[in-house]
Amino acid sequence: MDLGRYLPKEKVASYRSMIDALSMVSPFRSVLEYRMRGDKLTHAYYCTVLHIPETIEISGMIGGGLYIPHMHCVISVYKAGKNLSVLPGAVIGKSSRGTRSETNATIGDDVLIGANATVFGPVHIGDHVMIGAGAVVFGDVPDYATAVGNPFRVLRKHA
Repeated sequence: MDLGRYLPKEKVASYRSMIDALSMVSPFRSVLEYRMRGDKLTHAYYCTVLHIPETIEISGMIGGGLYIPHMHCVISVYKAGKNLSVLPGAVIGKSSRGTRSETNATIGDDVLIGANATVFGPVHIGDHVMIGAGAVVFGDVPDYATAVGNPFRVLRKHA
């Protein structure tokens, strides 16, 4: 599912497309590395064979379709749904000490985090949300909303 966010639909099914994505799309390598963490042997082999960019940090439970088009972002969530898109410079971080569910964001399905946006703390970001470039989000954002600004405000709800 993640590969489909990086390549045209007609190329996703082929083995060659996986090789192309691994060799040419650095953010996809980071997403694949995140997905492989559960299998220690495969993960160790993968990390020695392919260079993993150190400019992306990913942690938490994230659904399929994670899309990071460029480098340089931090994603530290409690839980995120499918089709999360995180643009360059975005930070999704925790607020303070405690368990992951007490300090990290919960993000719904089909969410776009704009370039240089910051989401922090134990906030809930609903489904189908767009967070604008440079926004600083420290509170909940409802479903189908667009959040912008510093401090953030819900600009409008969309369908």
